[in-house]
Amino acid sequence: MSQNRTKNMTAHKSKKTRKHSKYRALRLIVLGCAAQAIGLLVFINWFENGFSQHCEDVAEIKHGELIQREIVKASEEKSERVLKLLRTLSRDDRVTGRERQKWTKQIESSTLSYVANLNLSKPELVSPHSFVKYQSANLASNFASFESEGQRPYREAKTRSETAAPEEDSLHWSLRRLRRPIAPKIATEFKEWCKNPIDQFVLEKMLSGGLSPNPPASQARLARRLSYDLTGLPLTEVRSNYWSEDHNPQSQMTYGTYINTLLDNDGFGEHWARMWLDVAGYADSNGYEEDEIREKSYTYRDFVIWAMNNDLPFDEFTRWQVAGDELAPNNAMAVAATGFMTTAPYNTFRPQESERMDELDKQVSTYSSAILGMSVGCARCHDHFYDEVSTEEYYRMVAIFSETERTHAYLDSESGESYREYYDPVKIRQDELDEMQYRRLREDSIAELENFTEEEKDILRKPINPDDLEQDRLISICKRCLDFNDSYLDEDFVPLPEDEERYEKLKAEVHYYKRLLPACPPQGLALRGSKISKTAILENGDLKNKDSGEMVGPGFLACLTPGVDTWEEDQWQHWAPNESEPLPRSALANWTTDTSHGAGSIVARVIVNRLWQQYFGRGLVTTAGDFGLEGDTPSHAELLDWLAMELIEHNWSLKHIHRLIITSATYRQDSRVTLNHMELDPENIYLSRFNSRRITSEVMRDSMLVAAGNLNPTMYGPAVMPPIPRDAVFNTDKGPEETWPIDYEIDRKTLWRRGIYVLLRRTMPVPVLKLFDGTDGSFSCQQRKTSTLPTQALALFNSPFVTRQSRFLANRIMQAESQPERQVQLLVRLTLGREATSSEISNFVEFLSEKPAQTEYRWKEKNLESLCQVLFMSNEFFYIN
Repeated sequence: MSQNRTKNMTAHKSKKTRKHSKYRALRLIVLGCAAQAIGLLVFINWFENGFSQHCEDVAEIKHGELIQREIVKASEEKSERVLKLLRTLSRDDRVTGRERQKWTKQIESSTLSYVANLNLSKPELVSPHSFVKYQSANLASNFASFESEGQRPYREAKTRSETAAPEEDSLHWSLRRLRRPIAPKIATEFKEWCKNPIDQFVLEKMLSGGLSPNPPASQARLARRLSYDLTGLPLTEVRSNYWSEDHNPQSQMTYGTYINTLLDNDGFGEHWARMWLDVAGYADSNGYEEDEIREKSYTYRDFVIWAMNNDLPFDEFTRWQVAGDELAPNNAMAVAATGFMTTAPYNTFRPQESERMDELDKQVSTYSSAILGMSVGCARCHDHFYDEVSTEEYYRMVAIFSETERTHAYLDSESGESYREYYDPVKIRQDELDEMQYRRLREDSIAELENFTEEEKDILRKPINPDDLEQDRLISICKRCLDFNDSYLDEDFVPLPEDEERYEKLKAEVHYYKRLLPACPPQGLALRGSKISKTAILENGDLKNKDSGEMVGPGFLACLTPGVDTWEEDQWQHWAPNESEPLPRSALANWTTDTSHGAGSIVARVIVNRLWQQYFGRGLVTTAGDFGLEGDTPSHAELLDWLAMELIEHNWSLKHIHRLIITSATYRQDSRVTLNHMELDPENIYLSRFNSRRITSEVMRDSMLVAAGNLNPTMYGPAVMPPIPRDAVFNTDKGPEETWPIDYEIDRKTLWRRGIYVLLRRTMPVPVLKLFDGTDGSFSCQQRKTSTLPTQALALFNSPFVTRQSRFLANRIMQAESQPERQVQLLVRLTLGREATSSEISNFVEFLSEKPAQTEYRWKEKNLESLCQVLFMSNEFFYIN
C-alpha cells in the first residue's frame, strides 16, 4: 500500500512538474517578449534622440548651405511661375492677354496722347462760359414758347413761389426753392473768431447749445490736416515750410497761400474724385459671375479727376454725366463723362431681360441718389411710401434710358470718324472670323457630350435664347459647355470644313486692311442713344406684367418742378436744347440743373452737403443720399442753403466752397474733447470742436508710399493690378494666374501709383484696401464706414506691402542720416508730419540700439525697419486731428 502511495505521489508530482514546466516556459516567453519590447523602445528613444541631435548637428554644420539651397530652389520656382504667367499675359489670343499688358507695362501711344490732352485741357476751352449762356437763353426761349401755347405758366409759378411764402413753407425743406439766408449777428466778443459767414451760422447754434468754440489747432497739426483733406497725401518737404520751426517766420507761407498751393496741386483732383466715384458706384469690372475687366472704363475716372482739378462748374459736370455725348458730341471730356451711366453691373453671358431692367434701375437709382439726393428707386414696385414720387414717374425716368446702350466711344474731336473709315472694314471681317471660330468651338464641345440625344444636341446648336427653358436646362446640365469668349480665339484655328474657303479669304482681307489702319484714337466706355420711347409700368415691378402695364413716355419728378402737380406726356421737351429733335437725356440734364423750374435747388444742396461731410465726418444732413421724408433734417438748415446759394452764384465752383470751408474758424478748431463736450454734445452736432477722422484705405496706402519715397506720380490711364495674396484669389473656371497677378511683382514702380488708380474688381477687391473699409463698387457708397477690427492690426503686421514699404523707408532714412537721433527725427517727420519730442527721441534711439542676444546680420537695419512699421501702425499715422 505504501508502495502504491509512493507510486501515485511520484506520478502526481511528475504531472505537476510538467505543468509547472509548461507555465515556466510561457513565462519565459512573455518575459522575453517584454524584454525585447523594452529594448526596442529604448532603441527607438535612443535613435530619435540621436537622429534629432544628428539633424541639429547637420543643420548647424551645413546651415548656410541648406539656406542657400532653399533660396535657389525658391528662386527657381518663382522664376518658373513668373515665366509661365508672363507667357500667359503675352498671348494675343486670350481675352485676358489682349489688354492686360496695359496694367503692368508702358501705356500705349494712343493713351499717352489722351493723357497729354487731359493735362493740357483747360476748363475755359472745354466748357466756355458762352456755352452756358447759350443754354440759358435757349431754355428761356423754350419756356416763352411753352407759355404761348397756353400750357401751365412756369414763370407765374416762379413768381408765386417767391411771394406766397406760406405755400412754400408747407413743403418739405428739401423741396423748397433756394433763398439766401441772412447770416446771424454775433456778439462783439466773438467777432474776431469768425472768419466768414459759415462761422456766424455755426456759432449761433453752438451758443444756443451752451457751448463755445475750441481754440484753433496748432500750425503743425493744421498743416497736416489741410494736406490730407485737400490732396489725400501727407506733408511733403516743400509744404513743411508752412509749419517747420527751423525756418524763418518771414519765409513761411501764409494760410491763404498754403491753401491755394494745395488746391492747385494735381493730388486735389485725385483725392476728391474718389468721393464722387464712391457715390457713382464706379468699378473696373462688370460684376456678376464672370466679372470681366472693363478695359475702357478708366476714362470716366480720369474725367472726374480732370473736372475736380480744373474746377469744372458743377452744373456742367452734372449735365455732361447725363448727356454729354448729346450736349457736346465733339468734346472728348463730355463724351467720357457719360461713363457715369455705365457704372452699373453688366452681365455679358446670356443676359436676361430682368438683368436689363436691373441695369436701368441702377441708372435711375444712382442718378437720383447721387445727384438729386432722393431714393427714386424705391418707386419701382409701388408709389414711394414716404416721398412724392409715383411709380409712373419712376417708369418715365426709366423710359429716358431704355433705348441707351454702352459703347466704346472715340474720344477725339471728330468722334473717330477718320479712323473708322479704315477700321470698320476690318471689324466687319474680324467679327465674321470670330463667329466662325465660335461655331467650331460650339460644335466640338457639343460633339463630345455623352448621354445627350441628337435632339438635345440640336437644341444646343440653336442660337442661345434666354427664354428657351429647355435650352437653358441643357446648358446647365452640360456645365455651360457653350460658354466661350475671346480667350478661346486663336489665329491658327481650324474652322469647320464648310467655312474653310471663306475663312482663308477673310483672313487675307483682314491682313490687308490692317496695314492701312492709322493710329487708333483713345476710346472710353460711354453711353449713347436717346430715342424717344415708351415703357410699361410694371405692377409690383414684375416683368410678367409688362404686356398689361400702361405705357408711359419720358418725364421727370413733379415734386422738384415748381408749378407742376402731375407730369404730362410732352412737358419734358421744354428742357430739350433742340426743338426740332428733342432728346430725352439732354432734357433731363438741363432740368437737373435748372434752379428756377427744375431740380437745381436740391442738386446744389446735395453737393455742398457732400463736401461738408468729407471735411467734418458728418454732413449737415447725415443722410447724404436721402433728402426725403425718411432722411435726416439739417442740423444747420440756413447754413446749408447759404452754401448752396454761394455755389450757384459763383458759377457752381466747387473750389469756392472748398475755400470757404477750410478758411472758416469752424474748420480750424482743435480736436480736443472736454467733459463739457461729452455732456452737452457727444456727437458734435454743434461743431464746437474738430472731429478726428481716420484716413481711408487708399490714403493709407498712398501715405506709406510717400513716406518710403516710392509713390509714382503718373496721372490718368489704365488701372494697375498690384500683387495680392494667392489665398485671396477665387475663381471656379480659371486659374489664379489668369484672374489676378499673385505672389510676384512686375515693373514695381508702375504698380505704386495712387490708390485711385488701383484696379477695383467687384468680386475681388484688393484685400488690404477692403479690410480698411474700401468700396467694391457693387453699390453707390454715400459715406465710407469706419470699422475697427483685430484683423486690421494683424494685416498691417503681416502684409507684404507694409513690410516692404517699411524696409524702403528704413533704407531712405539710413541714406539720409547716419546718427540715430537724426534718423528718429526724420522718421517722425516723414510718417507723422511733425517734429519728434525729446521723449520719443530717447525711447526710439534706445530701441534702435538694442542688440539681439544672438548677433544677427543687419540687426541695426532690422531694428529701424521694425520701428518704421510700428509708426505705420500707430493711431497718429491713421487719424487726422
